[in-house]
Amino acid sequence: MDYIELIFNEKRHGLNHIARRILEYLDYFSLIQAKRSCKHIYEFVATSDVEQIVLNLKLHKDWSYGSPKVLKLPDSKEAILDDVVSEQINSLMLYKDNTLFISVGNSVFSVCLNPNSTNNNAEGNGNTGKEMKLYRNPNTNRETNILSCMDVIRDEYLLTGSRNGMLSVFNLRTCELESFKQLFGIISDIRCVDDLIATSHLGKQFDMGCITVRRFINPEEMQVVWSVYEDVMPVFSMDFNYAFLVGLEWIETLDQAQIGILSVYSSDDKDGKEVWRRSELDINHGFTTCCIFKDEYCALGCAGVQQSRNDSDFSVIIVDLNKLNAIQVLKGHKSPIFHIMVSGEHLITRDKAGLVYLWDQNLLSDEKYRDEDGNSGALLRRLSEDNEQVVCLTADLRKLVLVLKDGINCYSVKAMDFWSNKTDNVIQSL
Repeated sequence: MDYIELIFNEKRHGLNHIARRILEYLDYFSLIQAKRSCKHIYEFVATSDVEQIVLNLKLHKDWSYGSPKVLKLPDSKEAILDDVVSEQINSLMLYKDNTLFISVGNSVFSVCLNPNSTNNNAEGNGNTGKEMKLYRNPNTNRETNILSCMDVIRDEYLLTGSRNGMLSVFNLRTCELESFKQLFGIISDIRCVDDLIATSHLGKQFDMGCITVRRFINPEEMQVVWSVYEDVMPVFSMDFNYAFLVGLEWIETLDQAQIGILSVYSSDDKDGKEVWRRSELDINHGFTTCCIFKDEYCALGCAGVQQSRNDSDFSVIIVDLNKLNAIQVLKGHKSPIFHIMVSGEHLITRDKAGLVYLWDQNLLSDEKYRDEDGNSGALLRRLSEDNEQVVCLTADLRKLVLVLKDGINCYSVKAMDFWSNKTDNVIQSL
């Protein structure tokens, strides 16, 4: 038995820490090469989380320090069909197989982002958007059916919610409309987790709201599992997983920012019936957006607490959903925070001024972490340029897509790939 077979044997628990230490020392490409070249290493990696740890470290370096490749996209005016109601892009979503969904007016377009097609030089190579798909509900009034949110369920269907309360279900592959359903008020958010669909709503007069969880059986049948509407103010931001559902209930609009209080619902299976218990924070005011990360933490955007005549605090507030207390208050933004989303081990935030920041999730969820001398170590970098006004964004593990406002009613899309092919070549062979 050689030393490789001895060390990289998952059954020899006394040596597993040595094998893990060796593999975690490799960069990601060296790890893949070692796994492909040795059966024992392949089997050891397959039974551990080493590859995920090394991949997370690579992505962290790429996002924190790397120079992203700009992906070439068709000009937004050429990509969007002439009969679209508005050129303003409402929302974006990156999905599997490099698919970018763009919600414009009452339609959704999908474009394939090809990482091999870049625009780093003046010319660029290829065109990522040659084949586009269009999703539109022809049975609704185009003037009122402006889309507000979207998500994908079962890798088969695209769900869209609109400002007139219409929930539409499209076949992801064929773009055909499978079904549509009139729901309450304005659909502000859709979140899909496996077979569950959570939707949040605002009354059209901003007088009441509701949150509903449905089980997706098929496009024609979506059973209501749980709903709350009594004493609920309009819900303008929501996120959801199996354990928690969080929503922001509107109390006022200030400086173009919707401001609300946070309601936290925790799941409980009582007598075979799913029940969600409602709780609130002790300090609960001035929140503009919410996002669940690491399953049990919630990041909140703050509209700004006036500290002096010329200074406001637009912090990112981190809440432990199990304990219902704030564990971090992080500064960085200078205007109300409009959007927070998860990208792998990172959080991305966008404010009213169009500034986009990248944060480290591991530090944000660490109760012992504190800023030193006013400098946030959790704030990794700024992702937007000085001359860019970002009005919408989406991201996945390696890509970031921004919608930039270039002028009055003029928008463009910028897609970037942070994945780096550079290798550290720490160990050439074992």
